[in-house]
Amino acid sequence: MQGQTYDKVWLFKDWAIERGLPSKDTSIDLVARHADGSGFCAVQCKFYAVECH
Repeated sequence: MQGQTYDKVWLFKDWAIERGLPSKDTSIDLVARHADGSGFCAVQCKFYAVECH
């Protein structure tokens, strides 16, 4: 279960700004912090529309 793996999730822009890093578009959408404190995970989100016929 992902909720046990990560304890906080940020929009990339917010995560970068909090750390004084450039917040320009890097194709990273979200950053999740590992609950055990071992680091972060970059997440790229995709949305695919359902085709209507």
